[in-house]
Amino acid sequence: MNLLAIESSTEQCSVALRCGGQTQQLVSDQPRGHAEQILPMIETLLADSGISRGQIDQMVFGQGPGSFTGVRIACSVAQGLGFGLDIPVLPISSLAGLAQAALPEIMHTEKSDTPPTHRIIVAQDARLGEIYAGTYEFVADELTAITTEQVLKPASFDNHFRLSGDDWVAAGNGWQVYFEALHAVLTGRVKQQLPACHPDAKALLKLATGAVYRHRGVSADQAQPVYVRDQVTHR
Repeated sequence: MNLLAIESSTEQCSVALRCGGQTQQLVSDQPRGHAEQILPMIETLLADSGISRGQIDQMVFGQGPGSFTGVRIACSVAQGLGFGLDIPVLPISSLAGLAQAALPEIMHTEKSDTPPTHRIIVAQDARLGEIYAGTYEFVADELTAITTEQVLKPASFDNHFRLSGDDWVAAGNGWQVYFEALHAVLTGRVKQQLPACHPDAKALLKLATGAVYRHRGVSADQAQPVYVRDQVTHR
């Protein structure tokens, strides 16, 4: 099964293709060029893999929350290809994609021989002094959400997510932008911080083939972005 994924909810844009059991990814760090870059990146991946658009079996995209423009771009391209190719589209949370993208870095420091359990706090800068936040758990390499995703002020994090234990991993640029506020609230509970971690298309493909998301594909007209909040700018 050939899967094509798009993630553009942050300043980083990525496209990944899973073909013949192999995954390739292209990443761009030009935040204002997502719309112009995605289709050429897709064509490059297809050419490198030796397949055509017609051989794609499913589209996958990061549905947000994140940059309103970036989320809309990923959704529009996925919908367009889904309609044109008459294939299902799989929306996946961009925050879940961020948690999944953090796993290789977590495992790099893991020395246990048994499949570990990891708990991750995702905090992504939402502008306006807020973060997009969620908590996730990996058990035997399978990701599940512990809480629903929310947009909130960093200082109120603990009012919404009453976290227990001291083994949490913190991922996302919110931990860099709002470090002092989050550290003050969560001191003693975070064992590792990964503020440079981004959601990416390769992580979405990993989730797409896992038990949680594998059967959640929908028709292109049903694939929708998730913004979490409606306000885009200060009034």
